[in-house]
Amino acid sequence: MRSVLWALAIVLIAGPALSEPLPDMNSPAEMARVHEMLIKANEEAARMFQKQLPKKVDRITTLNSVLVANLRLIYYYSLDLTEHAVDMNKMKLLVTEDSCNDRVTAIALRYGSERQYVYFGSDGKMVGNFVLDKNSCS
Repeated sequence: MRSVLWALAIVLIAGPALSEPLPDMNSPAEMARVHEMLIKANEEAARMFQKQLPKKVDRITTLNSVLVANLRLIYYYSLDLTEHAVDMNKMKLLVTEDSCNDRVTAIALRYGSERQYVYFGSDGKMVGNFVLDKNSCS
């Protein structure tokens, strides 16, 4: 579902064909247009995710909520682990690799969208969070 939503945003940004050049972000007007489209795509993505939540992602991870804050999508997860059992550096590396390997997500990040991942342990305490931005896939 994430790819479908972002594909829509990228098609709006890139034009009728993804093979066309992407927008020139040196132009303030073009940057504003692209950011407005990304914000709308974020809002739609959050609405669609919320309809399906909570959702078990794997045997220990549940996606509980997705919120939007302008260009940032914020994902709230719970883990069936405690803070001491979670390696957030490894988690960030895995999520970054997955996001950067997804062409649509990587393009959205490149043009100013952000993703924040917030994780809570089974004890209810936050075990960590991180943000992916335009510098994450370089």
